[in-house]
Amino acid sequence: MAFGGIRYQTAAWRKVTLQISRYSFRAGICGDSVALSKRQVLFRFICVLGSVAVTHLFQSAAVAQEGARVSCLDLDSLANTDRDSSAALQGCIDRAQAGATLELKGGAVYTIARPVRISKSISLTTAGLAGSAFDCGLGATSRCASFFRQPGFESGERGRDCGALFEVSGSRVSFERLVLNGMKGLDRSAGVGCARGALLRLSDCDECRVKSVTLRDAGFGSALAITGSSGVLVEDSVFGDNGTATSLTSGVTIRESQRVAVRGSFFRNSSKFDLNALSCDDCSFTNNVAWHPRPSRTVALSAFRIVAGSAQVSQNLVDCEGAGCNAAYLFGGGGGEG
Repeated sequence: MAFGGIRYQTAAWRKVTLQISRYSFRAGICGDSVALSKRQVLFRFICVLGSVAVTHLFQSAAVAQEGARVSCLDLDSLANTDRDSSAALQGCIDRAQAGATLELKGGAVYTIARPVRISKSISLTTAGLAGSAFDCGLGATSRCASFFRQPGFESGERGRDCGALFEVSGSRVSFERLVLNGMKGLDRSAGVGCARGALLRLSDCDECRVKSVTLRDAGFGSALAITGSSGVLVEDSVFGDNGTATSLTSGVTIRESQRVAVRGSFFRNSSKFDLNALSCDDCSFTNNVAWHPRPSRTVALSAFRIVAGSAQVSQNLVDCEGAGCNAAYLFGGGGGEG
């Protein structure tokens, strides 16, 4: 069923009990239980079906109950085009009820020209990939839904805090099996000056999750920025080719947060830091891989930097291949604020 640009795939609707036996009929909303003719039985049965349909429609208008899986019909005509998808996606997010999962078409590419804002519990994922092998990597094609930052992105902000593709606050927001691409392979230095820009920004976002997501080709700030948040989990994700020689960029930057876990993720060629924990209490960074092949443009300052707070750092593999990064770990200051 479709309503307001959202297709509802599963939901629990009001139960209507029918009992038909020897032309006896019980349906409280269309009459009492009496002996009826065949024609009367048919009439009342149609009445009940009509009432169920109306109930279904109005409950759809109120959007699906918590835990429902929904899709965004408004995006269908925008997939794999250069037309801006941000307004259509924002509308579907705003209409979905808290707790819903918004499923996007596998392999579809959406162009984003302005920040998409999320302030309620909701999950974004690619349809049909749950439980399958991760296939949202750094290749030219992907089975996952992808979002590309449009050149000339309208952040509505100026200076250091340039807008992100997704600006997220609240709690229990989840991104899974998606690709966020900073510049669609075009002009990766266009974000120079956005020292705190990002592809995905989690601000005051508690118990939020980034799982099996690829964040790549950010030309500014950090691919993933986490600020003032608690209980964030970043798991099994890929951070690739973020930054240039003229725009130093990190994979993950964490500020004023606690209980952030980054584990099982892969970093390649971040131009500043792969993981930059400026202030993070009771955090853990484990079982990650940072790979910096011999560079053609820039040398990363270090793979992991821990400035302030407390963190468990273990079981990480760093490969600078002799010249790809200056150090595997940097503890304390150095390397600038961001």
